[in-house]
Amino acid sequence: MKKTNKDNAYNVPLNKAAEIHMLTLFCTGAVTFVLEVLFFFLLSSQGVIEIGTQKYFIKYLLLPTGCNTLLIVSGYIIYHSKKADVRLKSYALSICLVLSSFVIALVHGVFSATCLIFAMAIMITVFYGEKILTTVIFLLAVIGRVISVRFCIDKNVVTDDTSIANLLLSFVILFGMYVLSLFIIRLENEKREMVTESMHAWNEMRQTSRTDVLTGLHNRQALEDFFDGKDGQYYRECKLPGFFALWDIDDFKRFNDIYGHLQGDDVLRYIGAACRAWSPWMECFRYGGDEFCAVIFDSDAEHIKEQLRGFQQQLAGYRNREGKRIPVSVSIGLTRFNGRMEMVIAESDKALYRAKKENKGNIVFFGES
Repeated sequence: MKKTNKDNAYNVPLNKAAEIHMLTLFCTGAVTFVLEVLFFFLLSSQGVIEIGTQKYFIKYLLLPTGCNTLLIVSGYIIYHSKKADVRLKSYALSICLVLSSFVIALVHGVFSATCLIFAMAIMITVFYGEKILTTVIFLLAVIGRVISVRFCIDKNVVTDDTSIANLLLSFVILFGMYVLSLFIIRLENEKREMVTESMHAWNEMRQTSRTDVLTGLHNRQALEDFFDGKDGQYYRECKLPGFFALWDIDDFKRFNDIYGHLQGDDVLRYIGAACRAWSPWMECFRYGGDEFCAVIFDSDAEHIKEQLRGFQQQLAGYRNREGKRIPVSVSIGLTRFNGRMEMVIAESDKALYRAKKENKGNIVFFGES
């Protein structure tokens, strides 16, 4: 299924979260290595290393550093993989971080504060706003904490009442962090929904303010926005080929006098529907009253005339509510589109005046002899 713009927009902060997650995983491994080295020199200077320098190096430096390096490399490969989506990256990096926490706790279980590293692994999942991910990491953190206490390689760790109390305290901390994370995710999701609803309402209001109620076409404000905004600037800078057309209904006042303004409104609706049917070929606007205009995306003047004649023929086939055929005639003035509103309207208006003066229902190019 093709991704929507909304999905792509939502992936931007998630990718940023994955970037922060990868950085956290790297910093955890780097800080752990630096602290291990500092502890080594500190204990060596005090002469309290009991297991010998070589065993200490293997047990407290090589083992955790090697494991963390493997986890960092694995996370880095998945993070930069083009085949991995954001969800896969979030799970992979979260699992790598909780495993890194497990390695640290397994080596240094004598420090009860190692449970805070597990807590960090849980808390960082808040970035993704996914309760299932947070729950999975919480369960892995609890399992990792229990195993690290039970099979800790630090011989100073002794299972007694104090260690059991510390383990229970770790459970309380991890569960509290888990509940807090779920609460934050809920608040963020509610806030995101409120923002989305507000943006949707604002877009609808903006679209309504730019749409003519009677014909369903863009209105005068939308026309001004088109010229003053990115579209007009794009045309001016790129100098893309195109034309601007201005037309109105011939003898529309007389039509209203004969058939009434309600049928006059029906004619305007009919023209609006006809314009929308031609929308892939031209961008139409209701300029005001019975006047309409359009930016035409074509470079062949003769082809444009041919298409506009077909447009006129379609309008000539108008039938009222009773099914009575009442031909509708429009005169059209054309000029080359240059992205400048005042100029193209002035030129097309002069061409329209000539078209109505010479022969109503005519199509005239500005500057055409």
